[in-house]
Amino acid sequence: MILLYIQAEILLFMKLIPLALAINLASISYLVTAEETSRPELETVTVIGSSNSYESLQSIDTLDMSELNRNEVMWLPDALKNMPNIDIAGDSNNPMSRNITIRGLDRQYIAITIDGARHNFNATKSGSFTQPMNLLKQVDVVRGASSGAGAGLIRMETKSAADLLQPGKNMGGQIQLGSRSNNGAENASLSLFTAQGKWDALVSGARTTTQNLNVGEGVESPSSEMHNSSSLTKIGYQLTPEQKLFLSHSSTSGTDKRTRLDTETRERFANNLVLGYDWQSKSKWLDLQARLYQNKSNHKVTDTESGGITEDIHLTKGLSLTNFSSISRGVASYGIEYYEDSIEPKVQEFTEDGVVGTDPTKEPQGKLKTSALFALYDFAVTDNLSVLPSLRFDQVSMQSDDAVDVDGNPVGRNASSKTQLSKGLRISWQPLEGLTTHVSYSEALVAPRLSELYVSGKGFEPNPGLKPVQAQNKEVGLVWAQSGLFKNGQNSVKLNVFDNELKNYIGKEYSNPDYKDGSYKNLDSVRIHGFELSDHYVNGALALDASFAQTVGFDTKNKEYLFDMPSDKFRFSAQWSLQDNLTSQIVVNHALALTRVPAYGWFAEGRGEPSQYGTLPEKHDQTTAAWTTVDLHFNYQPQSTENLAMNVSITNLTDRAYANRYYADEEPSKYYEEGRSVNMNLAYNF
Repeated sequence: MILLYIQAEILLFMKLIPLALAINLASISYLVTAEETSRPELETVTVIGSSNSYESLQSIDTLDMSELNRNEVMWLPDALKNMPNIDIAGDSNNPMSRNITIRGLDRQYIAITIDGARHNFNATKSGSFTQPMNLLKQVDVVRGASSGAGAGLIRMETKSAADLLQPGKNMGGQIQLGSRSNNGAENASLSLFTAQGKWDALVSGARTTTQNLNVGEGVESPSSEMHNSSSLTKIGYQLTPEQKLFLSHSSTSGTDKRTRLDTETRERFANNLVLGYDWQSKSKWLDLQARLYQNKSNHKVTDTESGGITEDIHLTKGLSLTNFSSISRGVASYGIEYYEDSIEPKVQEFTEDGVVGTDPTKEPQGKLKTSALFALYDFAVTDNLSVLPSLRFDQVSMQSDDAVDVDGNPVGRNASSKTQLSKGLRISWQPLEGLTTHVSYSEALVAPRLSELYVSGKGFEPNPGLKPVQAQNKEVGLVWAQSGLFKNGQNSVKLNVFDNELKNYIGKEYSNPDYKDGSYKNLDSVRIHGFELSDHYVNGALALDASFAQTVGFDTKNKEYLFDMPSDKFRFSAQWSLQDNLTSQIVVNHALALTRVPAYGWFAEGRGEPSQYGTLPEKHDQTTAAWTTVDLHFNYQPQSTENLAMNVSITNLTDRAYANRYYADEEPSKYYEEGRSVNMNLAYNF
């Protein structure tokens, strides 16, 4: 079946490629192989099969510091959403509730690291990406099973003093001011940095406030204001010319309201500590990276009507060791990883006599431990053929000391564990100059979230018996790069076709009317398949980009589509330099109507009513209308000074009212995306 599917997608690709070449469209991702090649200054880099992608067999899209600095967006999901098959989930109009999906799979299936430390955001109905853009140096996005994740990897690296210091100076600072007209957002940050001898240090702080958001056509979304503060302190010490030690501490805190439940006010506090050690030895056998880390977050929700308080404390502690060795015709990378997640929920409710009480059996504690060994070897068989085999051994253990089932019986007291040896293989072949093809297979073991195992979040029914998900991803692709097209033009076409089979996939059924947001359960097997087709053309000051991506999710047992899959999307952008110091860009996004949704399933007609299986009523309908948005971007740097840079954009120029997801039983103002907004970001270095 997979071969038939791949053949069908290749035929579709062959029909589309003449059109793409004829009008010189371009991809969001600009191809760069393991060797260095030139690229437009504003484009994303894609690295394929290089040794710096040791966690994955897949290609990597990279946003570097120059691209991140030019972006007028304040939050990472908005910077990544234009990449093929990257989508945003969560409350559309609230940054603290937004999450990223890769190829239809949410954060549970995505490995997230910051400065090499794994972050696991377990809180239900809360966002995972509240780090301000101005603190990030680079963001890598991987699609496909990797690092023990079934969907991909998002790897973030924060800035250090060396990234910001001007040549010849050992001290400096940067001020950034930003605003958005739509929701009155104001953002201000101050960074101070220095390098003295073997020491370097960076201290940065940022503050963001917003008012209520306006969705398309001038409709205000109530209770969507938020406040957020963040900080970063990063200190480095050069032990020897080959060895460096660094300590990174970042924090974020904020308040907002849950848009879909106006009576709840939320507070979030997070602290992340990373101790890193890098040893780039002169020996070809030793290039060591070590990370020791702790991430702690506190999510507190207050019901302003009842006075009830729900508080979740999440803690992740872990370490990782990775070494690179040059062996024969390739590079081997291998190492170990261990991290432990824990959650401590607290529920406080007012009793009839006015006394605050707690119910630990309603929101139990839980722990999840993951240990892993991994090894990859990327080597060249011939000048045109390279092979990358990989092995990863995972052991996952889940336990709770106070969880009980619906009858009050203890569950989870004895830790349940699962082990898996995940295998992978990628073969890359260059049959012609400029044409590179690849085929890959990779496996991953994905543990359930603690919130799915034990903590309900008031709307979800947890399931302590959930099994880890086993992902098996197959992928074929090609990259076709040409130079000299239309005189000095350079063009590259990229196609990835994937088929990801997930056994014990964690989905929902609405069989318990007491949990309106569904009950977690393992599905025997689901398939998520699709493709990403993109093309890039650059000629002097002009760069054209275009892409089309599709993801389809299917329950192979019930023969039904999955909920929460993204719409098929087209993207086109054109950017050009009007002058040496002024660059402009137009971006058009078009999403097709989302109609691949389940027609049958478990549902409950009202809270407390009996549940049934059959045709889903309108309130469970997830179909979404087609939409088109247009964005304009301008980047300006005065010739009189290199210390000042200004970015201006107009997003959703036509003020289109649209939604990524449809919720039939709620007001559109609570799930529609942002309407038209004029945005500005000003940066000054001193």
